Amino acid sequence: MAEIATDIGTALAPWRIAKLPPANGKLFQRQDTKDFIDFKAPTALNEGGGFLMQRWLCKSAVIVLATIGTVLAAGPAKFDGEFVDKKFLNGQGVFEFSVHQSGNALEIAFDAAYSDGHGATPDATGAGEVNGNTAQFTWKDSYRNTGTGTISLAGDDIVVSMKAVHVADPSCLAFYRQNMKLKRIGKSGH
Repeated sequence: MAEIATDIGTALAPWRIAKLPPANGKLFQRQDTKDFIDFKAPTALNEGGGFLMQRWLCKSAVIVLATIGTVLAAGPAKFDGEFVDKKFLNGQGVFEFSVHQSGNALEIAFDAAYSDGHGATPDATGAGEVNGNTAQFTWKDSYRNTGTGTISLAGDDIVVSMKAVHVADPSCLAFYRQNMKLKRIGKSGH
């Protein structure tokens, strides 16, 4: 009978790759009864299954931690969104500002206009970089003015400060100010 147990063990060897033998060192246990021989083998739910479960949990934990690490390294898109001040320039104008953040890089776009339609109506694009709860950017408007700016978080809203560096058309300068509080109106559609 011992030969049968060995042959069965050899035949089942490919399926035992991830299984551990029971504590007594024998994979198969023979129980002689009065009229027959019964073999018991480990299943996924007993001795060998514990090892499989540990391997699965370990691999799953590594995948989850790697995913979390990637997300944290990229950082949340805290600045991403559409912002506006509908009462800009003491209610005389509107200033709209859009931010699209990807990791630490961001793209900005803005436009401004007087509510009654007079004067310059600049629109601009730019790019910048996030550093914690602030971001710095450069911009160029449709009147060929260029400048720099900063964005700071203010709860769900932002505070934007802008400075013209090269002035090609001074009619837009009234729109480029310090500490402009802009309310979030939605996520960026870029």
